[in-house]
Amino acid sequence: MRKLFLVLLFLIVFLYSCEFFSTPLQYGLAPESVRTAAFAYAQEYAELGAVYEWGGQDPLPKIIKVDCSGLVVRCYQYACSDFDYFLPFTDMNAAGIEHYCDTISPETGDLIFMGDDNIISHVALFDKFENGNVYFIDSTDITGGVSERNYPITSSKIIKYGRIHLYH
Repeated sequence: MRKLFLVLLFLIVFLYSCEFFSTPLQYGLAPESVRTAAFAYAQEYAELGAVYEWGGQDPLPKIIKVDCSGLVVRCYQYACSDFDYFLPFTDMNAAGIEHYCDTISPETGDLIFMGDDNIISHVALFDKFENGNVYFIDSTDITGGVSERNYPITSSKIIKYGRIHLYH
């Protein structure tokens, strides 16, 4: 009888520790805390001199090679882990990331989707609007790496602004 009790007690503790009885993950838009942390990580990539490499998704702090979507994915992965959130994907191109976003009026850390002829081919992390320009951080072969840049707000390259969905 004592063995049966110990086995049952072990199973209960084991299942509870595995969060067997926990509530399911909630799916919703990224809160301000995660967005601003993601932007801060993008600034860190820029400060460390991350270079552009198509398909790159190197983590901090090694010699860093990232492309635009790799930068967004990594920055959001780091920010999510800081606040117990999870991205619904681990790797994605700019057009794919857009499918996980709602169109919004952007705030720091939200995403800017860019391209030509209304076809998304680039993504960046939004910073601010100022003096008729939109400021952002991205990784591109134009600058050779991660940097803070801006375009006029009216630029035809800007397709939309999005806030990413996360699990919590």
